[in-house]
Amino acid sequence: MGARLAQLFVVLFLRPLEKLLKRSLLSLQAENEVARFEGIVISDGDDNPSFRETVLAALQLIKELDPRRFRRIQRYIKWVVNVPLAHGGGEYAYSMHTCRIDFEQSVWQPWGDQAFVLCADVLIHEATHGVLNARNIPYSSQLRSRIERLCVREGQRFLSRVSEARPEVAKALCHEFDESRWHRSWRETRWESLLSTVKRLLRYRRIQKAQRQLAHR
Repeated sequence: MGARLAQLFVVLFLRPLEKLLKRSLLSLQAENEVARFEGIVISDGDDNPSFRETVLAALQLIKELDPRRFRRIQRYIKWVVNVPLAHGGGEYAYSMHTCRIDFEQSVWQPWGDQAFVLCADVLIHEATHGVLNARNIPYSSQLRSRIERLCVREGQRFLSRVSEARPEVAKALCHEFDESRWHRSWRETRWESLLSTVKRLLRYRRIQKAQRQLAHR
């Protein structure tokens, strides 16, 4: 009985809410376009120059060093959007062909002028999710660990090309696959994930408000 009620809740409430959210997000992404790179739209409601420049530099780097993976990004990522995420990092929205990146300053600022290499790694990781989804490989509890391992491996393969010109930053970004990084998000229900996103948005707005207050002092 409990499982039936949960399924009914998803059908009657969560799915319509997600569809409405998708339409709203696509509209916002279009309104907040800040740049384009060979058909890929960069969208940022805050119009943060650092985000725009970082993504453009990342795409240029991938195009120059790894044309095959750049073509993959062109095929599977139509939008790159700056948006707060429940657990930071990046994610791929399959139905929208969107790579969402949480451009939180505490994560990105320490990389300085090398942040675009980290961004390139994220873009390749998320585009790999797009490839697997297009091949009807489900992100199931049985397969998700293998999927994330493959996405990480693709990023590492790209970084091996970066290492010739930027060995220090490539070395800093290279890491072994650690499944525990995803455990928190995997344990969450869809409702819990939505609540986590709302909490992240509220924290993001508080940080923005504090920054504006400091700027006006």
